[in-house]
Amino acid sequence: MFVAIARLTLAFDSGRQAQSKKSVVQRLADKARRRFGASIADVDPNGPGNQATIGAAIVSGSRNRATSELEAFVEFVRSDTDAHLREELTEVYSFSELAALGEPTLADVEGLKHSHFDDSDERKKQQRLEELRTARRRRDDGDE
Repeated sequence: MFVAIARLTLAFDSGRQAQSKKSVVQRLADKARRRFGASIADVDPNGPGNQATIGAAIVSGSRNRATSELEAFVEFVRSDTDAHLREELTEVYSFSELAALGEPTLADVEGLKHSHFDDSDERKKQQRLEELRTARRRRDDGDE
């Protein structure tokens, strides 16, 4: 299972009011849900009135599919909204990569497995995160 995530910052024209900003984000979320099966949220609802920061997630059984769906979603936002796409940050993770970071899994949350984190676990988590980032850079650069 792969999770493609994006954090997009949209800039609005200076005349746009907060209510209008909210309606643009809602319209975008509705369309993205129908077209891409994406989950969308305004991750900074109290941010400046002339911008919105949205988070999006797309889940797929294949890394290539998750990547292409996320790219199509970003292009959709770039071309379809009443705002300018000012900044985009995207990542695609496998479920095992996320689990390797030491974050609680669904099993942890449901109480099926117990995890306790201490300072050494935090260091291990940070080391593993850096290893994953290095591996991703190598993969993206074609070294692997």
